[in-house]
Amino acid sequence: MKIVLIDNGTTLLEKLRDLIPGDEVVLSQSCEGIVANDYDVLVLSGSSRGPL
Repeated sequence: MKIVLIDNGTTLLEKLRDLIPGDEVVLSQSCEGIVANDYDVLVLSGSSRGPL
């Protein structure tokens, strides 16, 4: 199963990564260049940053 984890600024990224099973996890800092149909699951992290 191919999974993409998009980091929206969480401080708990490693803990979140540990909860996702499998070895086919791609970490990304943005949605840029991500083609949703290339993955089985898209995971968006939360954020510790306030609104801009």
